Order: sequence, then structure tokens, then C-alpha cells
Amino acid sequence: MFRALTITLTLMTGWGGHASHDCSHMGSLLTYYINGVNGPCWPGFLPFIVIPEIPEGSLSDTFSEDRYISGDEVATYIETGGAYSPKGERIGDLGPERLLLVETIHIDLTSKAAKNPNYEVQVEDIEEWICNNGPIPPRAFIIFNTGWSFKRGTRYYGPDTVLDLDQLSDALQFDISSLPFLVPGVLEFAWPGISAEAAEFLLNCFFIVGIGIDTPSVDAGYRHKPYSSDIPDSRAIRRYLSTYGMYLVHNILLLDIHLPARGIFSTLGVFNMRRATRAPVNIYVEYCIKRKPSTTCELADYCNVVFGNYPYRRV
Repeated sequence: MFRALTITLTLMTGWGGHASHDCSHMGSLLTYYINGVNGPCWPGFLPFIVIPEIPEGSLSDTFSEDRYISGDEVATYIETGGAYSPKGERIGDLGPERLLLVETIHIDLTSKAAKNPNYEVQVEDIEEWICNNGPIPPRAFIIFNTGWSFKRGTRYYGPDTVLDLDQLSDALQFDISSLPFLVPGVLEFAWPGISAEAAEFLLNCFFIVGIGIDTPSVDAGYRHKPYSSDIPDSRAIRRYLSTYGMYLVHNILLLDIHLPARGIFSTLGVFNMRRATRAPVNIYVEYCIKRKPSTTCELADYCNVVFGNYPYRRV
């Protein structure tokens, strides 16, 4: 009996730990292409524009030179506190320890945001994630997923105001979505964001280096009023979080990308414009996914353990 137990323990410990068989490493890019035609850009603000300086073929068949003009809230971009405070951080102040292989968590709120286009992350949402997935790691980067990556032309406007937008533009013979201001009842911003209570909870209770979201802003769309500098609360959450040292990433692309709740490591490749307060960013994430088993597991009985057929048939 003792000999049988010894053989059993030897076999089990010899083949113990099969993480490499149960997991595959996956890498994804969570960034929109910088494209003046299809990429996200604040309505009425400057998109990414390419101006040919030397058209291709004018000097030789293989040489061309272009000039780029762009606003600073185009596609996927990072934002620092210097956008709202003269003493706030600039892009050049972000050290590699906050950008390279940052431990990341993913909070999925797609079902709640589907019911309310102006849904705001609540403290209860974060507490629910902690109860289900464990504590938020220190120096973490948090990605909030609201399902907004599936929004294309309507990612800035509410569903009630967009239905007749094309028809109205045709009637006026003018693209109304290009207006630099909002039209009540016709163009009203709507997208999910973060509530003031949740922002305060994250800032006071955890050590977080940055927050990312798949919408145009961490402030919900209804909080954004017509563009005017005399409205201090139009970007209150952005001001609050970034002023106290968090960087914010907007318009994260999560289309057809199924991130786990934790176990993610992010590398943020920021366009290093040192004195700027916003800049384009590429977000590379690496995480582990479970593969479907390629073999049928045997019963955990004595014979299968001893002869090497459990947890799966060995060759």
C-alpha cells in the first residue's frame, strides 16, 4: 500500500502544474488609427489632416513628404493634469514606470451602459468587481468597458437626437454634425462616464496610475455643455482625476476584444511631445486566455493516476 501511494505521489508531482497547457498568451492593440475620415474626433474640432508638401512622384518615383495638422483630442489619446492646471503634469513628466507593463484591470459595464447612454460608473460597480475578482492591485491602470467601441457615427450623440440627423443634414444641405456647438433637441452629447462619487472613491482608496475608457471622455456626455470657457463643470471628472496625478486615456478601442477581468499588462506608447498635455497613444496589452481542451479528461481513479492518464492522457 505504501509503495502504491509513493508511485501515485511521484506521478502526480512529476506532471503537476499544467498552466502552459491551459493558457495561451494573447496580445492586442486597443487603439484607433489616426484617421481624419473615420477616426474619433470631437465634432467641430480639428481632425487629423495630411497635407502633401512634396506629392509622390514629383521629384522621384519613391519620394514624398507630408505635413500633418491635428487637434489634440483625436482617436485614442492620453491626457494629463497640465490641461487644467499650470502646475499639472505634462506628457514629458510621465515616467516609464507608469507606462511600461502596467498591471491592468478590466471592468465590464456594457450591460448597464446599454440601458442608459449617459450611464455613470458607480461606487457599487467597483465594489462588485472587487468582490468577484479580488483587490485592485497597487499602481494599476483601470480600463472601463461600456461597449461604446461599437458606436461609429453615433458615439458622440444620444440615440434620441441622431435618428433624423442624416435626413436633417440633407434637408439643410449641410453636415450638421460638423457644427462647433450643440443644438438642443437635435445634437446633444451622450456617452457613459464616471460619477463624481466613483472618481473620489478611486482616488482616495486606491493607488492608481491611470484610468482608461472606451468613450470620448470620463465625464458622461450630458455633462458637456456647448463649448464655452466659462462653464467650469463641463469636464469636472477629468479636472479632478488628472489634477491629482492620474493620466486619462480616452477612446480606447475594445471592438471584438474580450479582455479578462485581471491579469492584464499594458504598455502605453505615448507620442512624446514633452510640453503637451494631450497626445496620441498606442495601448498594447498582454493577457492570458484559456484554451479549449484538446483532449478528453479521464476519471480521477487509482488506475488512471498511476498509469498517467489523469489529468489527461500523456504521450
